[in-house]
Amino acid sequence: METRGVIVTFLRIVDALYGAIARAGRRGAFGPDRDLAAAIALRIARLAGRIADLAARLDAGTLHPPRRQAPRRSAPRPRAPSALPRRRGLAAAGGFEIRGYASQLAHLLNQPEMAAILAADPRFGRAVRPLCHLLRIPLPAALAPQPILLRRPEPASGTPSQRPRNHSSAPAPDRAAPSAPLAVALRPSG
Repeated sequence: METRGVIVTFLRIVDALYGAIARAGRRGAFGPDRDLAAAIALRIARLAGRIADLAARLDAGTLHPPRRQAPRRSAPRPRAPSALPRRRGLAAAGGFEIRGYASQLAHLLNQPEMAAILAADPRFGRAVRPLCHLLRIPLPAALAPQPILLRRPEPASGTPSQRPRNHSSAPAPDRAAPSAPLAVALRPSG
């Protein structure tokens, strides 16, 4: 699949997901607040639109590298409160139909063609991560945080006074003799 084919499949799944959220909202799956279903559907549609726009520019070769932002000199402006609660899996709580489309989306996001698109530019990750959080989809491998590898210190070499000492006061266990509970269990009775 090429970029265009993957994105068309992505948009078809999102369109079906949009309809499933609307149906779930009408039957009250998100609670008595029907505006919540509309807000979820709108959020998903905006994220999908952003991904489709980025992919179209990537396919056309007009996607420019992201600009570096200069450090802010003043305090950041406070954000307007979101209409959506911030808990993960909010949209997935709407029912099995939504979870089914979320599963299809998770499968598509882990395809090699989609992984190449996601790895092409960090802006894809900024659009896909909230979508994954809304639908309780595990992040694709291309966007998963990389583990932090801690390096162990090199073993000290040199004189014994320079080597780290074992400060344990307990003697090292004797490997030849069984431990006390095992010795009691193996003792012949009688």
